[in-house]
Amino acid sequence: MSTDTPSPSELDRLRAELAAAQARYQRLIDHLGTHVTVLDLDATTGRVLRASEGFPSIFGRPVDNVVGQPLTGIEGWPDAVPLLARDCGDERAVEVGFHHPDGDTRYLVLRAYSVPAGAGDAVLEVVVEDITAQRRAENRLRDAATTDALTRTASRAAVLARLPVAVDHPPATGAVCVVLLDIDHFDALNKSRGHAAGDAVLQALASRVRRYIRPTDLPGRYGDDVFLLLISGMTLTQATERAERIRRAVERMEVPVAGTMVRCTVSIGVASTEHASTADQLLAQAEGALRAAKDGRRNRVVPACGAA
Repeated sequence: MSTDTPSPSELDRLRAELAAAQARYQRLIDHLGTHVTVLDLDATTGRVLRASEGFPSIFGRPVDNVVGQPLTGIEGWPDAVPLLARDCGDERAVEVGFHHPDGDTRYLVLRAYSVPAGAGDAVLEVVVEDITAQRRAENRLRDAATTDALTRTASRAAVLARLPVAVDHPPATGAVCVVLLDIDHFDALNKSRGHAAGDAVLQALASRVRRYIRPTDLPGRYGDDVFLLLISGMTLTQATERAERIRRAVERMEVPVAGTMVRCTVSIGVASTEHASTADQLLAQAEGALRAAKDGRRNRVVPACGAA
């Protein structure tokens, strides 16, 4: 029975080709950039066999500090990596948060591949991509869509999106209430003191309102000088009493602007699902109550007790 044993020269050629392939592979992974690194792990022990040059940028420690160590022995390592290493099988990917040694949080995508290493052994190759910049950009876009930049309250779109959800899922006790606050004579303030003064008053008002609402209540900027409070679990009477406390607090408020103090008042309309069955009805009643507050002597709270 014949065997196909390579000749010494053939073995030398195969070794040279293997060394060249390994060198090309190393050059490839070392030029992936600072936001990607590749780790080769012993599939049995979980020890790091090799790490590419992007490792220090992502994980904040030299490659020499991790080669030869098991993953479980490396402080701050994402918990998902041992899970990937535990069962070498098909390609799998997972997104994790990593607490960088500089105190920052990084967002990483890990992709694992089981690579045969001969004699029944296997190497787990983990490609780590730092997607922190992408996630932060997405968070900024999401924040811009849902938060008013000046007052840091919910945007008009965000609060209007929440309103029908709240009405369709009423609380076990109380009702869903809408409180509309309009700054009295705001246009005159902008004209006489400038838009910087108007912005300062808006910010101060938002801050003051937060002191008188619960963490479960949602404040939002409904218009240029109008705020909407979405309150769940209160009756119309309770929400009106809360609005009156806010009105008195704003009346006492002094806002420093260019070395002087600016004061303002608010007119407030309050509506409740005790007298409205849909989000549109609730909002219309609150707007009607607000108009009634402003059409009178202003600086007062008016509850809506019927259809708008």
